[in-house]
Amino acid sequence: MDGMRHWRVAWLVVPAVLIGATAPLVYDVQAAREESSRWQETELHAYRWLELSEEEWRRYQTWRALVGKPLAEMTPYEVLGIYADDPEQRRRFARENARFMLDFYRRTMEFERLYREELAGFSDKKDR
Repeated sequence: MDGMRHWRVAWLVVPAVLIGATAPLVYDVQAAREESSRWQETELHAYRWLELSEEEWRRYQTWRALVGKPLAEMTPYEVLGIYADDPEQRRRFARENARFMLDFYRRTMEFERLYREELAGFSDKKDR
């Protein structure tokens, strides 16, 4: 009879344990889906912002996945230009990358100028 009681307790305890154990898994799946949705939305904005077609964006992602780390620090234009099918495409991506990097450097230099102004302001206040 004692054995029967253990089984009855097991039938009550095991489902409760399983429900408790699966609750975080269900939450993790939901969180992963939300994160995936946010990532897809971010990617959608990224390729539109870069003025790439969906096909170009997929090619970029494919090459990044295949080659991996060597391409991690490159812009999508560089990756697409390196693996372009013809010289015309290569030139287009070189031109787009030049525009992109020029904009980046201009913004960087403007930020650096403002940063130095702010830094000088802190130095002046400290000396007083």
